[in-house]
Amino acid sequence: MKSDLVLTFTSPDRPGVVERLTKVVVAGGGNWEESRLARLCGDFAGIARISVAADRSDTLRRELESLCDSELQISVRQSDRPVPSDCSRYEIICNGADHEGIVNQISGFLASNQINVEELTTTVEAAPTTGTPVFNMSCRVAVPKGVDWNALDQQLKALAAEQAVDVEVR
Repeated sequence: MKSDLVLTFTSPDRPGVVERLTKVVVAGGGNWEESRLARLCGDFAGIARISVAADRSDTLRRELESLCDSELQISVRQSDRPVPSDCSRYEIICNGADHEGIVNQISGFLASNQINVEELTTTVEAAPTTGTPVFNMSCRVAVPKGVDWNALDQQLKALAAEQAVDVEVR
């Protein structure tokens, strides 16, 4: 029987971080199945799902945690939560002049309507002509059955207008 571990880590950005982690995963009989890794502000961070035989799960967790040092921070936990399959999935694209609170307002709206954020990416880039900071967000969400997405879509667009950003739902 397989077991899933969720590994999160942060480290100063430098070559070899992923190799160091995956070497322990492979040696422990695990398989690095899916991950999201990124460099931000000189740090490197990630989250990964590691599958491993259930009887090797605790050992692999301890081996990964033993890599922690003053620069590499690691957390590993067992995951037994099934991914809901009875949800509709949408992508929300948002952009506009950057200001504080955009992510907070949109994520608060989603949470208050029981909509789960599955993936979120944000950037701030300079507008080509003016150099004004432009906020960009891509957000994949899971909407439970029974939720009237059409009504919520209109409310989301009204919230976007209040925040002075454009929102597109795909």
